[in-house]
Amino acid sequence: MELWEVALSGAALLVGLKSLRVWLDNRALNAELQRRETNVATVYLNGIGIGSLPISQHRAMLAQARRDPRLYLHQAGNLLYMACTLLGHGIGNVPKLWAMVLVACLIFAPTEMADLVQLSQTQLPQLSGEQVVTGLQSLLSTSLIISYLALMLEFVMFPRATKYGYRDVFNDAVSFALRKEFEAPAHGEVEVRYWEAAAQDAQA
Repeated sequence: MELWEVALSGAALLVGLKSLRVWLDNRALNAELQRRETNVATVYLNGIGIGSLPISQHRAMLAQARRDPRLYLHQAGNLLYMACTLLGHGIGNVPKLWAMVLVACLIFAPTEMADLVQLSQTQLPQLSGEQVVTGLQSLLSTSLIISYLALMLEFVMFPRATKYGYRDVFNDAVSFALRKEFEAPAHGEVEVRYWEAAAQDAQA
């Protein structure tokens, strides 16, 4: 497998995992909506409540956004940007990985490291240029795979913190509409929470 194939496959796999995660989250949300007895959502801007609306209205706004073909083009462009970002992160992690391995070997296995250096001094001159390049390619391919596995572990352990440029453009479109409806400032993160409204109704 060529180096560029390893790099692109890793980035594409992570984008696919992120898309799958979003789809599974939406399915879980739909199932939870059917289970809970609540019909009011609270809208927050930067963590501050700015209003409320029926959940059915919010879901209808999302459905309307998903019927806009232009947003699908924007989402595809965002996923491409995310893939490029992940490609850069995967390649950028390789020197860090090598540095960590080198430092660990020097600290915990100095004798073996000295033997390896001595062996390389005697063996490398006997190798052809093609053999050296092939060995470096194998080392780099292995490092890329480890780097993407580390990124994949990040995705699993910290799904919300590891966006790498991902944006849900459909939610963004709904957030823009909600800002206009509640006359909220143009800057800040809009969040729609379904369950807190139910908890407040129960307390009242």
